[in-house]
Amino acid sequence: MEKLSEQEKHHLKYGHGRRGVRVDTVQGPAYFSLNNEQLLEIGDKMNVHPLTLYSLFRWDQDPDFSVRSRLYHGTRLFIVPSEEWEFDYIREDELKAITKICDKMSKASAELCLNESDVLVLKSKVQELSKNKDKESADRYFVSVPFYRAVKDMLKNKCAKKDHLQRAEKKFAQLWEAIGFLEPERNAATIRSFNEQKEAFEVLLDWKREHGESK
Repeated sequence: MEKLSEQEKHHLKYGHGRRGVRVDTVQGPAYFSLNNEQLLEIGDKMNVHPLTLYSLFRWDQDPDFSVRSRLYHGTRLFIVPSEEWEFDYIREDELKAITKICDKMSKASAELCLNESDVLVLKSKVQELSKNKDKESADRYFVSVPFYRAVKDMLKNKCAKKDHLQRAEKKFAQLWEAIGFLEPERNAATIRSFNEQKEAFEVLLDWKREHGESK
């Protein structure tokens, strides 16, 4: 095999300089931002939770960095986690986010056809997810998925009429997206993105087992 030039190595590693699209690099799938883009916009475009992009990028950012911060042209964002600390960040940030959503749902309970006891049930669900110590369970890290399903099931059970359910689901979708989540099954691309993250988690587990680091 011919030796690569420095320019060829750079292109292979950083994705040939393309902006505004997914780029596969030797370090994993990445996205290089356009000027002034926000993680909310990028996540929506790439069918990845904006909050996940935040979790994978925030480690060396200022404390006030958020999913609404504007990015410089060409900022590199990795799309799929690969290191254990990245999955830990995803878990930490998703737990914080669904805790905030519970507080917002309490204030919007009438629009959601819920009462305070219903919100307390959801808060208990958050506590249950936070206590999951199984480091080989994807639900330990991607806590937004079981929480989302719990909310959707509750809304279906609590809303007496179809139009009430539609109104409640619309309000919840607003709260969900505002904090940095996408609907888990909004389209095929979103499902593929989440499956890609779960596959990356399995790869990490396999690596840890091979090196005697499991549990």
